Amino acid sequence: MIPPRKTRTITIRDLPLGGGAPIVVQSMAATPTRDAPATLRQVRLLEEAGADLIRIAVDSERDVEGLRRVRAESDGTLWAWGLNEYGRLGEGTTTTKTTPTQESTGATNWSAVAAG
Repeated sequence: MIPPRKTRTITIRDLPLGGGAPIVVQSMAATPTRDAPATLRQVRLLEEAGADLIRIAVDSERDVEGLRRVRAESDGTLWAWGLNEYGRLGEGTTTTKTTPTQESTGATNWSAVAAG
């Protein structure tokens, strides 16, 4: 049997991940983020299916604009972290974030979205 790999725990909102935390249901939007309406539809479907964590990839400047639209048109809180060249986290800066940070969208119902 393969021994379990030791990991550290991080917390996004009230959702612990890694370490000794229980397994959570997570998925990633499979749409180009620049297509904000399709990405929003997929996020809502994943929420309805019970996803605890939904990730959205941001690979280009066009995706940054798509993420901004997703944030503006959603009614959920956004958590973001990672490299932030070109403002790819969509939160108005180019500062790299190494830990999940709640972005102030004024909304409340996302479980979590990780962009990167």
